[in-house]
Amino acid sequence: ALYVSNSSSTVAYLNHTITITDEWTRYSGSFTIPSDITTVRIRALRTISETFGGSLLIWGVQVETGTKATSYIPTTTVPMNRVADALHYAVGDVITQGQGSLYCEFWGGNYAGTVRRILNISDGTYSNRIYPYIKDTGGVAVIGVTAGSTVINVGTGPVSSTLNKLMLSYKNNSVRLYLNGVLVGSDTSCTIPTNFTTLSAGCAHDGTLQLNTEIGNIKYFKEFLTEEGIKLTTL
Repeated sequence: ALYVSNSSSTVAYLNHTITITDEWTRYSGSFTIPSDITTVRIRALRTISETFGGSLLIWGVQVETGTKATSYIPTTTVPMNRVADALHYAVGDVITQGQGSLYCEFWGGNYAGTVRRILNISDGTYSNRIYPYIKDTGGVAVIGVTAGSTVINVGTGPVSSTLNKLMLSYKNNSVRLYLNGVLVGSDTSCTIPTNFTTLSAGCAHDGTLQLNTEIGNIKYFKEFLTEEGIKLTTL
């Protein structure tokens, strides 16, 4: 088990059963400690009384605040202050301005009460951007801002607790947001900015509103995809 206790091992804060395999596998768990505790023990604990041969290798232990484990951040003797899972890509020279499609896959969870950004394509400011996000009620929606004014605000799709496939396709007067093969938001009267420079994954352009879950298979398409193509991609 992944075991977290106080320094004397008399009180357990986490006892999370794991299965040992012959491949590198990432395990994580969340725990809460009393406010007066300053030291904890983190270790792998054998929970069955059998004799094992071979070796157990442990690498990349990471402790962080929050309700979910983020990606591994290498450190030395000094804590890393970089915001975890805030990824930004310069895309101004590769995208088609005024239209396109964004796709990603992300792992669901209990998001109620917190706004979280899934993807964000922008000019690096608040003035021009389009972003699919998770609302504080737990549903998926998309907001678009052009020249400082909100021109898109649609979507009500529920997030699966496991794998989610999201596709946002946009051009002037036509925006479609699909989640797991279902149309969850659309707009037919909007103007798309033509000065996008930055694609942010799992956060806003300034690193805030982090998704803090597994996100991957991010794809950008230079064109506005057909409805059938979007459905096939997100099923």
